[in-house]
Amino acid sequence: MGEQIPLEKADVVIMNPPFTRQERLPKEYKDALMKRLKGYENYLHGQLGLYGHFILLADKFVEEDGKLALVLPATVLRVKSAFGIRKLLTEKYQMEHIITAWERAAFSEGAQFREILLIARKTKAPDNSKCCITSLKKLPTSNEEAKEFAEKIKSVGQKLETGNVYSNDFLVTCAITHEELKRNIGNLYILISTYDLKIPLFEKQIFERGSRKITKVEDYLRANKGEIFEFDYRPPYHGVFLVRPFRAIKKLDEWTVKNGNLEYLIVENRFTKEELKVPRKILVSGLRRPARTDKIDLTNMLDYIITSEFDKVDRLLKNPSVLEKWKSYVEPRLANLLISRRFDISATGTRFIAYYSSLPLVGVDMWSVRGVLGDDAKIIGLWFNSALNLLSILTQRTETRGAWMKIHEYMLKDSLMLDPSKLSTEERNLLLEAFNKIKDVSFPCVLEQLRSRFWARVEIDRAILKALGFNEQETNQILDYLYPALTKEIEQLKTLMQG
Repeated sequence: MGEQIPLEKADVVIMNPPFTRQERLPKEYKDALMKRLKGYENYLHGQLGLYGHFILLADKFVEEDGKLALVLPATVLRVKSAFGIRKLLTEKYQMEHIITAWERAAFSEGAQFREILLIARKTKAPDNSKCCITSLKKLPTSNEEAKEFAEKIKSVGQKLETGNVYSNDFLVTCAITHEELKRNIGNLYILISTYDLKIPLFEKQIFERGSRKITKVEDYLRANKGEIFEFDYRPPYHGVFLVRPFRAIKKLDEWTVKNGNLEYLIVENRFTKEELKVPRKILVSGLRRPARTDKIDLTNMLDYIITSEFDKVDRLLKNPSVLEKWKSYVEPRLANLLISRRFDISATGTRFIAYYSSLPLVGVDMWSVRGVLGDDAKIIGLWFNSALNLLSILTQRTETRGAWMKIHEYMLKDSLMLDPSKLSTEERNLLLEAFNKIKDVSFPCVLEQLRSRFWARVEIDRAILKALGFNEQETNQILDYLYPALTKEIEQLKTLMQG
């Protein structure tokens, strides 16, 4: 039997903990962790990954005024399950450095998700104490270069005053106060979310200027008795989508819409060429996938979903008995406004973030926004596709992998939006005129919209900025900065994903 290792307090704890997700941990293991970490209940969350438990364990061992040096998933700065970890670090530590890289997503070999290096001193930090946020433009290629980088980060951190930014060929660093860390505890990811560290400051200035007409999504929904629903196209909900031919890109997309009338829809099996007549009364509207859907208004390009049995339903479904359950899942989610839940912002197929339809519909892996009707749905649809919202998505996002974005429910509720109820008649008309002007226009991908200043994209953004109270000159200045800045950020994320 091996000799036991004595566990003692340490001046420094250096750690690259496992990033294992909580879903993969056996219940017995979780129970043991909870017993070992008694006293940390205020910092634990049922969905906290294994790395979070290691941080709490490190806190047990590090001496007062000692240091933690950790390699962590970047999501620790953003996700709800890690809120307690951020709380621990702001309550009991002075975070001195948060370091990330832009040459590739991770410091660790073979890791696909973005990582950070975190250095924190175990001491109650005064509000005016300093934390340096450093983005490495390239990674060191040797031990000597790594030491050079480290010395530069250390020396810049000692000299840089809060609120200032330093940049050279291989890094960019900004300094913020501990008070700012506490203020942004819900989302510290914003500190490293952009390649250009000045962008979050620009976003803050724009949103503060337009704050009188901006509200939280959650507050708007509450005031309008609205709700958001996730639509997840997975078992046990085996409903059949009848899709437009241009959206039929997978084997599952077997039946495509050919034509029809008010009573029947004619569909064709794209593999066997068999045709069927499907009664419209048993169909509801849907969007099988937003990819390649290049118009903001879906009213005339809808897919359809079978929700009830008919005489030839067995040609479409192996088990029609699931339709009753499927119908009860689909119908409460029908809405006039859909917002994508997960998407690659750099992909050629990504044209919009949100879609409108005058006919209620559901969208696969999209948020159905219920209670937003008519002209309000059009205006909010414009907002969610605006450059200002793209900016907000980039800075507020939860990191998945590179240019992939995921909008969790709590993120959507917390996000800011233009409030139609706070607009004048003139401002509403300005936005509705813009919507009508671009609703049937085929848009290129988001990245190309920004690169080329696509005219219909400019129409949306000009209308949004004017509704927020910016004059012509200010609008031009904002767009002249915002389009190249967003283009560079998305291209950088795309490179990060490939790296």
